[in-house]
Amino acid sequence: MGFSAGDDVDPFSLAQRDEAAALLHRARRREPTKGTEDAGVAIVTAGLAVASTEPDATRFYLLLEAATAVSVAAEALIDTLGPRPCAPQGSQQWADGLALASAARSITEKFAAQPDPELEERGLALVGRIVTRVLGQSYAHVGRAMYESALCIQRNGDPNRAADHVDAVLTDFAPLLRRFVDEDPVDEDVIALEYLRSCIELVAQARGNTSGLQALLNQTEDALARGSFE
Repeated sequence: MGFSAGDDVDPFSLAQRDEAAALLHRARRREPTKGTEDAGVAIVTAGLAVASTEPDATRFYLLLEAATAVSVAAEALIDTLGPRPCAPQGSQQWADGLALASAARSITEKFAAQPDPELEERGLALVGRIVTRVLGQSYAHVGRAMYESALCIQRNGDPNRAADHVDAVLTDFAPLLRRFVDEDPVDEDVIALEYLRSCIELVAQARGNTSGLQALLNQTEDALARGSFE
C-alpha cells in the first residue's frame, strides 16, 4: 500500500478507513492499544486522532492508539527490509517510511502539549526509529530526526544526554563533509549540513567548545557557504 497517489486520489481503501475507525473506537472505550501492521491503516488512524476535537482525556487515548498503530506498522515495514540497512530511495517502502515518519511527527506535536514531557521524547524516538531504519541513506532526514530529539532532551533538562544523542551525527556525517571538499553541496545535502552545524553547536553548548569541534564547524560552514538550491 503506497502513499504516492495524486492529491485528487484517496490512497486508502474503505476497509483501511473502517479498520482505523475501529481502532479509535477501542481507544474511546479505554481498551488496551492494539496497533496494526498495515501502514495505510496506521496513517489514517494518526490523521483522525490528530484532527480530533474531542475532550482532552478522550483525545489522549486516541493519540496513544495512533502512536501504537504507527509504531507497529513501522516495525512491520522494517521487517520487510530484511538485511538491508534501509529502503531503496524512491521505492514503495521508502514512500511508506516517509508517510509513517510524518504521522509520528504529527502525533508527537500533540504529545508536546501534554503535561508529561516524556511523551514528546518518546514520540520523537519513534520518528527517529523510522527515519534511521527506513530512510537512513538520507543525511537530511537523519539529521533532522536526531537534532529534533536532542532539542527535546535538552528542553527536558538534560543537555549532556542531548549532546550524547547527536554524537553519532558528528561521526556519521564525516563522509558527507569530506565529499564537499571538492564539490559544492546542493539541495538536500545543504539541509543535511545545516543539521550537522546545529548538532555541532548543541554539543559545544553542552560540553564547551574544543579545537576539534571548532574545526568541524569551520569545515561545515565552508561547505555551506558554497551550497545552493536548484
